[in-house]
Amino acid sequence: LAKGQLSVKTSVDGEDFLGLSFHANAGRIYHSMTDRPAIKGKIDIVVGDARQIDALTSADEGDAPPPQEVRLTAPAKRGFILIRSLAKRPSDQERARSRLSAISCQRFDLPQG
Repeated sequence: LAKGQLSVKTSVDGEDFLGLSFHANAGRIYHSMTDRPAIKGKIDIVVGDARQIDALTSADEGDAPPPQEVRLTAPAKRGFILIRSLAKRPSDQERARSRLSAISCQRFDLPQG
């Protein structure tokens, strides 16, 4: 987070389990979720420190609809995300791997303006 906020995005089908846990650098979990609360089949999460999340909130336009992403305030600049996908049967392992490969984790900066 020292170089910018993190965007985590993926599509989910509601059939197969996907779990995400967000950890501080020492391993402490500060947030976890599954695919069940996804909005319209999408998971869209923004992770930032308190200053970054405040700046993002301030950049929201007053009359615009509320953002659809979940915004998480990380307790530290360093950490990791543990992502799990369940294969119900051995024959589902490739599909579970594909779900993991489809997740996008990218750093981004606030638009200037």
